[in-house]
This record gives sequence, structure tokens and C-alpha cells, in this order.
Amino acid sequence: MVTDRRTASTLPAADVSYLFVDDEARADTVDVRDVDVRDVERRAPLRAGNLAYLIYTSGSTGRPKGVAVCHHNVVNLFGGTDQWCGFGPDDVWTWFHSPAFDFSVWEIWGALLHGGTLVVVSQSLSRSPIQLWELFARTGVTVLNQTPSAFYQFAESESQCPARVRESLALRVVIFGGEALDPSRLRGWYPGDNPRRPLLVNMYGLTETTVHTSKLELGTDEVHGSPIGAPIGNTRVYVLDGWLRPVPVGVGGELYIAGEQVARGYAGRAGLTAGRFVADPFGGAGARMYRSGDVVRWTGGGVLEFLGRADEQVKVRGFRIEPGEVEAALVSHPAVGQAAVIARELPGVAGGEQLVGYVVPDRSAGVVCRDEGVESELVGQWRRVYDDLYSGEGVYSLDQSCVEFGEDFGGWNSSYSGDPIELGQMREWRASAVDRVRGLGACRILEIGVGSGLLLSQLAAGCEEYWATDLSGETIGSLQARLSGLPFEWVDRVRLSVQAADDVEGLPAGYFDAVVLNSVVQYFPSGGYLLQVIEQAMTLLAPGGALFIGDVRNLSLLREFTTGVQVARADGLDVAGVRDRVRREMVAERELLVAPEFFVGVADEVGDVGAVDIQLKRGYSVNELTRYRYEVVLRKVPVEARSVSGAVRVEFVSRAAMEEYLRQTDSECVRVTRIPHAGLLPEVRVAQALGEGRLDVPAAAPGEVGAGCEVRVGSGSRRSGSLLPEDCHELACELGFTAVATWSSEAGYIDVVFVRAGLDGAAVTDVFVPCEPVSGLAGWVNDPGAGVQVADVRRFVGDVLPEFMVPAVVVVLDGLPLTANGKLDRSGLPDPEF
Repeated sequence: MVTDRRTASTLPAADVSYLFVDDEARADTVDVRDVDVRDVERRAPLRAGNLAYLIYTSGSTGRPKGVAVCHHNVVNLFGGTDQWCGFGPDDVWTWFHSPAFDFSVWEIWGALLHGGTLVVVSQSLSRSPIQLWELFARTGVTVLNQTPSAFYQFAESESQCPARVRESLALRVVIFGGEALDPSRLRGWYPGDNPRRPLLVNMYGLTETTVHTSKLELGTDEVHGSPIGAPIGNTRVYVLDGWLRPVPVGVGGELYIAGEQVARGYAGRAGLTAGRFVADPFGGAGARMYRSGDVVRWTGGGVLEFLGRADEQVKVRGFRIEPGEVEAALVSHPAVGQAAVIARELPGVAGGEQLVGYVVPDRSAGVVCRDEGVESELVGQWRRVYDDLYSGEGVYSLDQSCVEFGEDFGGWNSSYSGDPIELGQMREWRASAVDRVRGLGACRILEIGVGSGLLLSQLAAGCEEYWATDLSGETIGSLQARLSGLPFEWVDRVRLSVQAADDVEGLPAGYFDAVVLNSVVQYFPSGGYLLQVIEQAMTLLAPGGALFIGDVRNLSLLREFTTGVQVARADGLDVAGVRDRVRREMVAERELLVAPEFFVGVADEVGDVGAVDIQLKRGYSVNELTRYRYEVVLRKVPVEARSVSGAVRVEFVSRAAMEEYLRQTDSECVRVTRIPHAGLLPEVRVAQALGEGRLDVPAAAPGEVGAGCEVRVGSGSRRSGSLLPEDCHELACELGFTAVATWSSEAGYIDVVFVRAGLDGAAVTDVFVPCEPVSGLAGWVNDPGAGVQVADVRRFVGDVLPEFMVPAVVVVLDGLPLTANGKLDRSGLPDPEF
């Protein structure tokens, strides 16, 4: 037995000799040479039919099977792929997978047989998509081999990567294997989407047929099912029925594989070998083929399509069910991106095991395929909330009689503690929004979602007309009563009406200088609804007018925010407990969160948008409103906007270095990138720690505000290594610049543009810079209706499948759990909640 001493201590007792590779006493006896071992030095000559390796695969009986693979099998694997892969000594490969998983054979020998470089990826690193981007960029990886499930997570993390990392990526080919691929999950990665994208190849194979059997180069997502392509060189495939007869095109049958890559068999399992490695009736004398157990079919285009396993049936209430069929039905729902189905016993449910469906929402659904029924239900829920709040009849109703008009901050409670956010912080938050709107120079304003009049009370006196709407009749009634009791002449210039954000009836087109939606869009039911409101607002604006969208929750930081809140509320929970809370809270999120890339994409979707200005909130308060929310100004054409896309770029080192550079530079416009956010970075670290299985809260560095803390801090003169956005505004004012702060491409950091001549109220655009050009709006918003759609998903499946195949419960997840090998980890699927 060749092992190390630590591993040997965990092995069962056996009467064998051990060779310890970490035994120092043997170190000098190991003969390491650069030349090949000669046959005369072996006990017998090495032949192509000799065993190259033995890999054990799980068996349906629970007893693993040792697959014996010969040297000629491996050589033929690469001989059959050389004609299209073009691997060579300049390639850099990654080794992700355990040697116990045959994908590692492809990874290791793909690099070594072609003289390439092999980068070993640790298990902890393999589970951190952001760190993988850094690794690939740093090592120049050109060939990536991953299971589809692992790659989906890697691809989805792209928006969180710094631009410098994305631009350094050298990938030329991505090879998928190990499980079924959903081509629609690769949108944005096809060469037609971006010429810098790598070649995408889906490969299918089994350990018994030496890793890969077929391949398909993917050029578009306009394919259905899970295509696995055609056989590679040196390999033959047959789709046969139960009598070993070829089935017609389009008809499912079991896949049999023949050719030079069929392994020797199962070590020490002659009976099992005879049952799976059978005679090939289509080959020559002595030819064998492997019975895969996979069900496939030929398409009219000569491509194999994977349908599922022949041996994965489960028995529920006496019915035999293919989980793959149920998964396919779930995924066919327009709001579902991924699905998994298992049978398990449910607490309190009689009748033995029941089907449980797990679905991951398709982020594009709320933009591309809107569900009017779900949207109407969600809007109605928020209307009832605010009707109860202002009617005095609800559980959490507000008493405004003792509050000065415009000072009603009731309901603004901390997510960390549940307590009201400190009044001084709320006033600063409100003042920041008011200053931004005043800076637009508007005489006629329409505010959509006026609420208790927090902004109206500060802005209406300076306007010729102030129109305000709200979906809650009780809210408008309460506000009208408050206004009627005020002794100010500007009250007569205020017009109130009850209507939802997407209702523009009675509002004059081309009339308003500014439309304001402050702290409103989080209550919208979908990204498509938000887009509709933006389009309608543009029609209401006069030429050159501005749409102000304030207090937008950033989708890109949802995990960090949720983790910070749940850690603050941990109450003695362990890592697993906090992780589960974070997962459930993210899935249950009922508010609309929007990544800043969405608004960049709006400029392409809405023709009237001439400038996009995305900035962070100002002020010295550090709380969830300033950590995770931002403001957007969209200008209607025609507009003369100053683009800052051409600003000189300088990466942040320290406050002192930034100040020195700004004092000395002659540049009119400078973008300082990757400035650590003193209030946000500690919470990013907490999320990273939890992702690594730790619950310890890293101590805040000097000048930072600890995770979960909500305070109003002083001037930034004491902060150097990390700053607040307001510190940069303060420095700009001191040096004769105007500062514009926005998100960086990396979580926990910000970019700040310093403009020497100042802006003097002029429109600005291109402040936020996406990692890459934004194509489409899908993926940049969440789906608040995901929870509401669970019942709809079950009804949908019930319309296409028999009743006994409909899952008893459907659970919404933000992602499917993966094994160390990147495959779906069915044992990691959580128990459903009732």
C-alpha cells in the first residue's frame, strides 16, 4: 500500500505492507530521473494492454466497482481528440478534480502529454468562483475543464470580478463533462455574444470508456435538451432497444459504446463485467461494447441528446418515476433556470417517500417573460401594507399626529437590530436625496411613491408645480390631510393622486422637468415592471429632463448584506445554521434588487435615455442605506452630458498617495479605482469567512466601521487605508475638484472620479464602468415573485405530467449544491420547510 502516515491511520486494518511517501528515511532511496524506465528494469515489458490505472465508481448496490483502464485506452482518448482540440506546449491546464474522478485523467494527461503546464487547484479555492477568476488571470489558464454545475457558478460571479482580472483572462477553450449540460445557462459566453469568449465544448463519457466518448462544439444556446454531440475518433456509439436493435431517429434508447476506449472491465468482478461489457454484434470477432445505462436519442442533425439514466427510477406511492422527467418539466417553466428532484420522507406527511422539487429561478424571467398575475399580487400586497400602515388599523400602524410634517421616519428600522435607525442618520439620508434632486434644477416635479412626504416637504416650496402619486389610498389621504393644515402658499401647487407606478393616466406627457422615484423601486414586482416605469417616465419628461431613482438596493451585494444581517442575529448558531439562514433569506427576498449594470443596459433598451449617472449616497452615516444602496439619474435626450469614461485611471494605494497625486497632476479628470469602502469592506470579509466555513468576524482595521455597526462618523482625516465616499468628496473640495463616487467592479471597493473644473450642475455620464459591455438586462435583477411562483410551478407541472409525478413540495434555492467534483450533490439538498 502506497500512502502517507496520516492517511494510513484512517485505513481499516489489513495484512499488507506499507510504503510511506512521507518517510524521511526513504527519501534518499527514491530514484528520480528524467529518462524513461526501460523494459529491462521492469519485471515484465510494458505493453499497451497493461493496466494504466484503476478508478472506483459507485455502484447501485453500494459496493464500488474498480474500473481497469489500460494504457492504449488513454492514448486513444487523446488520439481521438487531437484533430480538433489543438492542445500544445503553450497551453495551461487546471487540475480541479480528485484523482478518484476520471475527469482528472483528462486534466493531468491532457497537459503532460502535450508538454503543457498544469495548475493544481485546491479544494477550498475550487469553491470560491471569485478567487478562481484571480487564479486563471494570474496563471494564464487556457484550457478549463469543469462540470456544468460548477461553471454556472463561475460564470454568474463574473460581474463581481475586477475589470483587470476579466481583461487578463486567457481562456481559449472550456470543456464540460461529468453531468448533463443546459446550454441556455451559458448565455453571454458564446462566441457570438462576445468575440473574446473561449470555445465551448460539451463532452460526454464514462469511466468505463476512458473519460470522454462524444463531443459537441457549442456556438449558440438555440439548442434544446442536453446535447452531447457525436462520437470522437476511435469510438463508435449505438442507440439500441431492449433487443439490441437500433432505434429510429428521435426515439430514446440505451447508449452502447464501442471502440478503442472501452476499458478492460471491473477488477475482480467477472460477473458484473460480463453483464456490462457485452459482445458487439456490429463489430468484428471479439469486439466488445459497453452498456452505459444512459438513455439518449439521435436528433435529425446527427447529434446525440442525453435524456437521463435508465437506473435512476424512484418508487413513490407504488409508481416508478424517472426524476429526470420531472426535472425537465420543472425547467420548462419560464421562471425556472435549474431543477433537481429527489424522493424523501417529509415530516408530518403520511405515505412514505414523496417527490421534492428544487428550483433555481431564472434571473431573466422577470425581464423577458413577465407574469402579470404574480406582479398584480405583489403590488396588491404592498398596497395593503401601506393602507394598513396609514389607516391606523394595521398591526404596525403609524401615529403621525405627534410628528412634524416631513419628519415622519416611522418604519425605517435597522435590518441588523430591528430598532429604528437613528434620527440624525435618517435626516442625513434624506438631505442627500434632496440635494441631488435640487441639483437637477427642476421647476415641475412628479414624485412617484410619495409616501409620507419626506422629499415633498423639502422640495415643493421651490417648485412651480409638484405632482405626487402613491398606490395607497390611505397614504394619499393622510398626506392630503397633513397638507391642508399647513399655512404655506406652496401647498396649492401640490397635486396628489392615487395610482400605481405603472399607471400614467391623467399625467401630462412631455411636461415634467424631473420625475422622482426615491426608495420606491424595491417594492416593484419585477425588472420588467421597472423597465416599463422607466419607459413611461421618459414620455412624461420634457426634453432634457431627468429621472431620479434613489435608494436602489444593489443586487451584486445581496449575499454580503444578508450575511452581515444574519451574523448580527446569529444568537449562538453555528456555521451551518448561519449559512442555512443566509440561503433561506436570500431565496425569500421579496424586494426588487438591481445591479448597476441594469441601468447601463437601459440606455440601449430605452431610446430616449441620453445619459446614465450612477452614484453612491453621500454622508458620514454608515448603515445599510449607505453601504448597500445607490442613486441613478437618467437624462432624456437631447442632453449635453459630460462623459468621464476617458478619465486617467489610477489605482488607490492610500489616502496620502491619492492626495499627493491629485495635487501634482495636470489631468482635468482622474478616476481612482479600488478604494476600500470603510463601511462595506468589513461585511464583505464576514461573507468571505462564512463561505470558507468560519464564523469568526474579522476585526475592523483602523478607520473602518465594523460589520453590523450603524453609526455616524466624523471627518475622514483619521482614515487612510480605507475611506468612506464622503471622505473623497471632502478631499475633492479641499483640492479644487468635484468628486463623483460610484461602485467598483470588486465587492467592498469604490471608484471615485475627480473632475477639476467642477460640474456646476451639468449632466454627467459613464460614471459607473461595468466589467464588460452590458448586453441585455437579464441577470441584473432578482425576482421578488419567485416565492409566489412556487404554487404556479406546481400547477404548471401538473398540466404536463400525471398527478403522481408532481412534486409534493417545491423548494426555491439560489443555487444547487455541488460535490467536490462539481456535480449535483443530492445529499446536500436541504429539507423543505412547511
